Amino acid sequence: MSVGTSYCVVASNTESNSSETGISIGGPYDLPNQINIITGNSVSGSGLDDLLDDNEASEWSADVNVWSAKTVGT
Repeated sequence: MSVGTSYCVVASNTESNSSETGISIGGPYDLPNQINIITGNSVSGSGLDDLLDDNEASEWSADVNVWSAKTVGT
């Protein structure tokens, strides 16, 4: 599941054995994908990362997205 926008809620999903990333937030383009709430999800067995936030390694990294109450397999 990929989120490529701002102000989204991704809640109570189960993602398993994805060939790519389980849940990802696309990186900062002209503006970051920010103020997303990702909560109560269970992700495991992804081919790449189970959870990925491309905004973390940028100038937009402080409190951009909220990840909580998650279960991650890898």
